[in-house]
Amino acid sequence: MSDIRIEAKVIIREVLSERVSRASLPNGKIILVYQRKGVPLEAINAGDKRIVLLSLCNFSEGRLLPSIQQVTE
Repeated sequence: MSDIRIEAKVIIREVLSERVSRASLPNGKIILVYQRKGVPLEAINAGDKRIVLLSLCNFSEGRLLPSIQQVTE
């Protein structure tokens, strides 16, 4: 069975490294989000609103989508 992922909006709370950050989901849950290796790094700052792919098997981490799909409000 493959890992099924869903899109979720997050707010970046803390940048931990160039690829890993802490973010909060709309319900307040804090998760780790990361940029995949092999993908050009994007600047991420606390307060940024982004979209991640969450695994249905594990809601504690998410993969950042490219900023072209960044949340606009």
